[in-house]
Amino acid sequence: MMITPALPPPIPCASPPKPSSAGGPTGRAAASAATKEVTRQSLSEPSSAPPALARLARCTLRHAPARANIPPVSVAELWRRGQVGWPRSFPVAQAPNPPLLLAFAGRMVAGAANGDGRANKIGRSLFALGFGVWAWQETTSGANWFRRLLGLGALGWLLGNGTRRQ
Repeated sequence: MMITPALPPPIPCASPPKPSSAGGPTGRAAASAATKEVTRQSLSEPSSAPPALARLARCTLRHAPARANIPPVSVAELWRRGQVGWPRSFPVAQAPNPPLLLAFAGRMVAGAANGDGRANKIGRSLFALGFGVWAWQETTSGANWFRRLLGLGALGWLLGNGTRRQ
């Protein structure tokens, strides 16, 4: 037999004020007015602040909206969304495009290869090629000044010491 601890009774939510015959607030305006009143009371009377805030928190948690029903998204749709960039008005970050993916793959091949073998040289060459194409594309046709500067910096790094043996 399982024994469960007794829980305190739920605190009722502050009900919105009833509209008077003179045409008081109704609906959302009344709920907003009730919330403002609870907040105003808790700020003006420090001794009653914790119970008022606890009542407001329990009311909010009890009446939380249901979870959003988000449909599944295909890989192609995720790719399309990633190419738009974030934030949309001034893209600073976006999903990698094909030249950058080639550079990542080349770096992984070079890292996985042992020593000075042929696989290491091919991986380093793929990295330099993919990264160089990506940097050139960003420098010449980046979405904004930040992306063009990023491409220029990457191109400078690649030309300066990116292909040098580590």
